[in-house]
Amino acid sequence: MVSHRKSPLAAVALILFGLAGLGDAGGSTITVWGSNLYGQRVVPSDLGQVSTIAAGENFALALRSDGSLVAWGDNRFGQSTVPAGLNDVVAIAAGVDHALAVRQNGTVVGWGNAFNGGTAVPAGLIEVTNVAAGTYFSLALESDGTVTAWGSNLDGQTNVPTGLSGVVAVAAGYSHALALKADGTVTAWGSNASGQTTIPVGLSGVIAIAAYANHNLALKTDGSVVGWGSNGSGESNVPIGLTNVAAVSAGTGHSLALKVEGTVVAWGSNTLPLPGGEVVNQATVPAGLDAVDAIAGGGYFSMALQRSVLVDGPPGRSAPTVTIKGRKKILFKGSVVKLRGTAADSDGDLAAVEVKVGKGKFKKARGTTSWKLKIKAAKLRASRTKIQIQAVDSTNLKSSLVRRIVVRR
Repeated sequence: MVSHRKSPLAAVALILFGLAGLGDAGGSTITVWGSNLYGQRVVPSDLGQVSTIAAGENFALALRSDGSLVAWGDNRFGQSTVPAGLNDVVAIAAGVDHALAVRQNGTVVGWGNAFNGGTAVPAGLIEVTNVAAGTYFSLALESDGTVTAWGSNLDGQTNVPTGLSGVVAVAAGYSHALALKADGTVTAWGSNASGQTTIPVGLSGVIAIAAYANHNLALKTDGSVVGWGSNGSGESNVPIGLTNVAAVSAGTGHSLALKVEGTVVAWGSNTLPLPGGEVVNQATVPAGLDAVDAIAGGGYFSMALQRSVLVDGPPGRSAPTVTIKGRKKILFKGSVVKLRGTAADSDGDLAAVEVKVGKGKFKKARGTTSWKLKIKAAKLRASRTKIQIQAVDSTNLKSSLVRRIVVRR
């Protein structure tokens, strides 16, 4: 279900450190700031292990590691009511007031506001790897690199350009759509009222995209960010000198960037579009927020996910620890990237170090206190691949960390 690029003859891999948040054992931490008009800042207490998050106009989604979902905030259209039995999810998207989920079998489920058919998933759509949602319309990225769109088409937002292929990511604004191609270029269609579908001249080397409302962000291989489209609140004015960015997300009138070291940078509007312009500080990052693994911008609010250490074992024992070594840029030739690190256990019974690439299975590394593992480049996505490294002791007590490998062509 996940598209992999073919093995390169030579490539550069960038391991992004510091993206795994530490929280209470067995759970994740989600921080929400900005507007709370519909309770979107009231995060449920029973999160468990969360793998990713998404933000709509006034509601939020969290995908748990076991494939189940949690939703909260605005529920006027049922967007925060997760369909019963939906527990095998691998990807999510939140639109203005509808939501999408990709299941393990590659099918898509939609719920929330059904106006103009935004939740009416086309029949026969069975090999989807990711989705995006806008205002009353939806996008699906299929495993063959093509895009399917449905729902409102008032501005041509569901008119996918003829011949569009080689797509590795999609994003949706209010009435426009973006597609990131494997060659690092971006294609856009739909409304251009704010210049949001006019791609900046010379934009290339892109590894991630984000869109919301009427503006866009593109993350480049060098860790820099480009913004375009609406800019009434400075949402497209990327801060001067912003570098070492690992992920981007766009909200309504504001933008977010997650840096390699796990901190968050935000810019744009801090107010609501109401008489008097109430200040809610959606673009003011909470003091002390770090060790962030994922970000999401919504309608006048923002979210950050901090993952916890996974711990499973008897009480009264110390979990083993694991690290990964390497420079930010690791050159690998042929078709293999080499990972290495260390592990330790204060109880003296470290059993193994295991590594999982993407949605694959854990593979035992060579060695324990000093470990090594080779990964075939064919297993790495064209832009970014998640790897999970865990240390295990003889009683099955575990700790793990999550990193990203960004492949530069």
